[in-house]
Amino acid sequence: MILTVCASGCSASLQRGLLDGGCLSSARPAIYMKASLPLLSGGKGRASLSQTGVMGGLPVDVWLAVYGVDGEKKNLAVAALAELPEPWYWDSDGRRSGCLDEGVEIFGDVAYQACTFLVENAKDPFAALVRSAEDGSRPLRWIARGFVARFNHNASKVLLEYREALPLAAKDDSVPDREYLRAFAARAREIFLVTSPPASAGKVMETPARNIRWQYLDSSFLGTVSRYDILPGR
Repeated sequence: MILTVCASGCSASLQRGLLDGGCLSSARPAIYMKASLPLLSGGKGRASLSQTGVMGGLPVDVWLAVYGVDGEKKNLAVAALAELPEPWYWDSDGRRSGCLDEGVEIFGDVAYQACTFLVENAKDPFAALVRSAEDGSRPLRWIARGFVARFNHNASKVLLEYREALPLAAKDDSVPDREYLRAFAARAREIFLVTSPPASAGKVMETPARNIRWQYLDSSFLGTVSRYDILPGR
């Protein structure tokens, strides 16, 4: 399985959306993300970040693509681009809560913060894409490794995440051993490929992403933000 990410250069006009099953942004940053798994959902949506002092939450535009095999709960790949309005910026902390293994990976000469963590199904924004009756009363649990980088003066953030389902028999408080974590990190790293954007792009589909639980696509997935201080004019 390979997830393709292209991040370099800029195009004359800004386009964002789905192209040939991948998620494309032509500028700020120029990036194309695609996985060699079937596309489960993709397009644009709007998340809302609480605890920012903004009434109703800070709106965040998100373009994403989610990949996996429908009906199977073995693995999942997520590629997302999140854009903040001015004067907000993404904090540098790419570390997730409960991080089990962290580091830095280089994709296309860009340093991505890497972190391995566990994901519970209860408030998972992508749970509806893999939900089935057999999950029953026991929510699905994932081990995930995410890669995060900021662009465009920290107003844009690229998030790549690869998951594998943990056995349903595993205890809720169980943590994989170091050997498993190293092997999983290697698998996650090998899935992602960074290349240049396509020289010519066809029609970009600006469709809404379906079956995403946007109420849970919050700071736990996107990360935290801060606001630039704006000095009053003299």
